[in-house]
Amino acid sequence: MENLKVLIEVARKTGCTFRELCVLTCLFDIKETDGVQSKLSYLTGMKRSNLSVLLKRMEEKGLISRDGGVHLTSEGRERVFAIADYFLAFKFKEKTISSIRNRYLYWK
Repeated sequence: MENLKVLIEVARKTGCTFRELCVLTCLFDIKETDGVQSKLSYLTGMKRSNLSVLLKRMEEKGLISRDGGVHLTSEGRERVFAIADYFLAFKFKEKTISSIRNRYLYWK
C-alpha cells in the first residue's frame, strides 16, 4: 500500500496519471513491436478498449507514437526517466528519514 502511495505521488509530480505511468514504464521494458497492445493490456490489467482510449490520449500528449506499433517518443522516454528519478528520490528520502529517526530520536 505504501508503494502505491509513492507511485501516485510520483505520477502527480511528473504530470502523468497513474495509468499513464504504468503504460510508460511497461513500454520502456517491451523491446519487440508485435502485439504490444496485447502485452500492455496484460501487464497493466486494463481492458483493451480502455487501453486504446488511454493510448490515444498519450499520443495526443506526445508521450507515445503508434506508427506500426506502440513506441515511446523522446518526450515519453524523458518522462520515464523523471518517474525513476522522483521514485528513487522519494524512497531515498524516506530511508534517510527513517535512519535519522531510528538512530537519533529513539533511545535503544
